[in-house]
Amino acid sequence: MTLPELPQIVIWLAAGAMLGAFYFWLLGLSVAAFSQDGGRGRAFLFIVLRLAVAVAVMTLAALQGTGPLLLTLAGFVVIRTLAVWRARGAE
Repeated sequence: MTLPELPQIVIWLAAGAMLGAFYFWLLGLSVAAFSQDGGRGRAFLFIVLRLAVAVAVMTLAALQGTGPLLLTLAGFVVIRTLAVWRARGAE
């Protein structure tokens, strides 16, 4: 790793982390929408939106190469782990 590569690493990790935060935020919104009367339409919208954004970000990373894709996935997995820990603590 050279110094010029470091900003790219940070950018792709941050992109994965932001994707993960957005994804799990929308997941929470879709779960909450299912519990409301007539919330199925909103829940469906949140599901489609979170999957579309995840596919778009991962596709963009994949088009840049294996490294960016793996870094984006790593950032996403870190946020997923935090979300699982937070959900288990809420039980």
